[in-house]
Amino acid sequence: MRRIQFIELLDEPWFPSFLRNNVTDALQFGLSLLKAYAPIAPLLLSALDSTQSHSIVDLCSGGGGPWLDLSRQFQLDTQGFHILLTDRHPNLEALQKVGLTPGNLAFYPDSVDAMKVPCQLQGFRTIFTSFHHFPPKEARAVLQSAVDARQGIGIFEITRAFSV
Repeated sequence: MRRIQFIELLDEPWFPSFLRNNVTDALQFGLSLLKAYAPIAPLLLSALDSTQSHSIVDLCSGGGGPWLDLSRQFQLDTQGFHILLTDRHPNLEALQKVGLTPGNLAFYPDSVDAMKVPCQLQGFRTIFTSFHHFPPKEARAVLQSAVDARQGIGIFEITRAFSV
C-alpha cells in the first residue's frame, strides 16, 4: 500500500497557536492517561546505555509527550539523565502548568526544527507520535541530522488502538 501524506494543520505557521496548544494539551492528557509509551522505557534505557548518552533531546514534544511519565521511570531506574523537550511550535503554557522539575526535565523555549537541530542541543534524540508528520524527504532529513551530529535517535509511533 502506498503511503498517503495528509496535511497536518497544526504544523502550518498560520494555524492559531491557541488551537494548536489545545490539541497538544489533549494529546498530552491522552498519553498520560493511557501510559501508552511506558513499555518502551527498558528499550530506550538500553539504547541510551549503548550510546553512552545521559542526555535526551526530545523533538516535536508538543505539551510534553510521554516524558512527564517516562522521566519518573528513568529517575527510579537510573541517575543523572537530562531530558530536554523541544518543539517547532513550543507550547510553553502547557509545560509551565505541569511544573517541570529542574535538573532532569527541561523545555527549550525557542523553536526547534527536527530537520536542523541546533548543534548546541546534544543528546540522544527521541520523537514520539510525530514522525508521521514528515513526508519521506523531510523524514530522511530528520534522520540525516542525527547522523551528521553523531547522535542516536529513537522514533516511536502508536500504531494500534489501545483499550482501557
